[in-house]
This record gives sequence, structure tokens and C-alpha cells, in this order.
Amino acid sequence: MCARRWVLIIPSRVVPSDWVMRFISLIPQTSEGFVLDLACGSGRHSKLALEQGYKVLAVDLNTSPILELQQSLPNHLQNRLEVIELD
Repeated sequence: MCARRWVLIIPSRVVPSDWVMRFISLIPQTSEGFVLDLACGSGRHSKLALEQGYKVLAVDLNTSPILELQQSLPNHLQNRLEVIELD
């Protein structure tokens, strides 16, 4: 039972939320589009927006998740990401 809980919890932190997936599909894509991801954490929603072609400003209070986001991105997405750490 415990192993199943972890299987269910971990993907929810990695995979974008259902409502974000539905919402982003409704936004017209342009090369000038920006997404603001407040409390971005490790960037699951930032990554989705970047992969959809948007430029992203990702903001979080903690350094570790922001570094994780930056290090996990392929090079071709790095230039469309700006991060701000607020403390």
C-alpha cells in the first residue's frame, strides 16, 4: 500500500497539473508569448510552457528547485527561461 502511494504522489510533482494542460492548450501560441510561473518549484509547468514555445519567467523563494529547473532543461530551451529567486 505504501509503495502505491509513492507511485501516485511522485508523478504529480513531475507531470503538469491537468488544469494547466487544458489551459495551455487554449492559449494561442506566438513566438512572443510569455508565461509567468509563480512559486515554480522545480518547474514542471515552466517546462511545459517552454516546450510549447513560450518564454518563461519562473519565480520561487528557494534556490534549490530553481537550480534543478535550470539544470534539467535541454540547451535549446535555456535561452527562453528567466528565473528570479525571492527571499
